[in-house]
Amino acid sequence: MATLLLLPPFCSRAKFLILVLGATLLSSILSCSAPVSLYGTVMDPAQNAPDFDLHDQLNRPVSLKDYDAEVVVLTFLYTYCPELCPAVTSHLRDVQQMLGEDSQRINFIAISVDPERDTPNRVLEYMDKWALADGWAYLIGEEVDLAPVWKNYHIDPSKIELPQNTTSNKPPLSNSAMGVKALQQDIATRYDIAHTAPVYLIDKEKQMRVVFTSPLDPTHIAHDIRQLLGS
Repeated sequence: MATLLLLPPFCSRAKFLILVLGATLLSSILSCSAPVSLYGTVMDPAQNAPDFDLHDQLNRPVSLKDYDAEVVVLTFLYTYCPELCPAVTSHLRDVQQMLGEDSQRINFIAISVDPERDTPNRVLEYMDKWALADGWAYLIGEEVDLAPVWKNYHIDPSKIELPQNTTSNKPPLSNSAMGVKALQQDIATRYDIAHTAPVYLIDKEKQMRVVFTSPLDPTHIAHDIRQLLGS
């Protein structure tokens, strides 16, 4: 007759504890190796960010390689934009404020999609209006310089002519008669630029890691920047 061998109760408890500890350790290892969750669209694999040779708001020549920040936040704007660009600018300014001291490790770069009207003076006025100071650059240039950058970053701006007021039979005023402010307003109402304004997050190796598209959530962008700073 076969004899049934019973393990002492303490052996069963020991085996149970070993199993529990093993499962806990495995769970911990898996959680540590799991990829960090990002809100933006992850570029997998990461791509080299195309370089450029443009000028900043102080008319100084700059290239992407000149920026040594741990993260570069790159987007595309124009100063006469009625809706999209002000919204993007406001959100990115909020991101900079949310990051606090970490913002010193970041550069925010806007590249113009309106070479005709985004002059150094106009850009400085725009940056002053939005209180964009430390950590910001607004890059401009001739269309021949900007067009390759637009293409490399999948931007396709197009000019939309606006209808002019034809209710008056008076001849148009000369530039001198109009005055500077009136002339600026006249120029501003001649056309809009149809374009997208993606926000690229570029790491210190100059690799595009994440891209955001409108509508933007500043908390999501700030979160992903912090993840890249820690990577």
